[in-house]
Amino acid sequence: MEALSLTLVGLGIGPRMYNVQRLQFGGRSNGAVMEGFAVEPEVEESAASPKHFDLSAEDNETEKENGAESERASSFEQAFTDPVAAGSANESGPGLEQIHARLKFLSADDQKTVCRRECQLAQQKQEALARQLQATIARYHRVITTHRAVAAIGPAEADEEVLQKYQERQAQLQGLFGRLEPTLSLPRLTPLERAKGFAFSSYATTAAAANKLKDQLGQDGPAPVLESARSAFTSFASRLSRRGYAEPA
Repeated sequence: MEALSLTLVGLGIGPRMYNVQRLQFGGRSNGAVMEGFAVEPEVEESAASPKHFDLSAEDNETEKENGAESERASSFEQAFTDPVAAGSANESGPGLEQIHARLKFLSADDQKTVCRRECQLAQQKQEALARQLQATIARYHRVITTHRAVAAIGPAEADEEVLQKYQERQAQLQGLFGRLEPTLSLPRLTPLERAKGFAFSSYATTAAAANKLKDQLGQDGPAPVLESARSAFTSFASRLSRRGYAEPA
């Protein structure tokens, strides 16, 4: 009886590739040569060669710190962030006429609520900027301190000119942080007031867009979209007002 010869190359087992070697055992059973196969994991070149650490490469600690800061942010604040204001944050912002056209659909008290909410969002942005400046200053300080510690042990490989630039940047950031004026101590909005401010701002934006569309189409009377938004907003505002009276001051 002839022995069955198999050749297996690159057998895929799981997520890694393996080399299969053909082995022949010395014994016989019923006149047939007993053969088997040994599976050995393929050694990658990167795993076999020693690793060289690049001190100039950045680690991922900054990303972790920024992720932790974003996780600590209030989910309620994120839920009531005005998408229109966020979309125009990269631009110069709306002009005075646009603000007047948007807020004219609100009452005086509702306009005050929207303004208070905008002020609180601006304060939160300034506080986030201050935290980011502090984290950046601490990062530059860490680089400079590490270089000095290494230089005290032996000859440093870092470029002195680059290190000098790091020191200048750290000084500039410290000066910028010192020039930041403290935020105004305005009374914080309650969760109900933040919800009202978001609702008022959203309604004003929708009403302004619907009114502009009506003017472009040359329609007489209020636009159907504006009437629908106005009725929905009136119902929502009345529910908020009734709930607000029940809320403790």
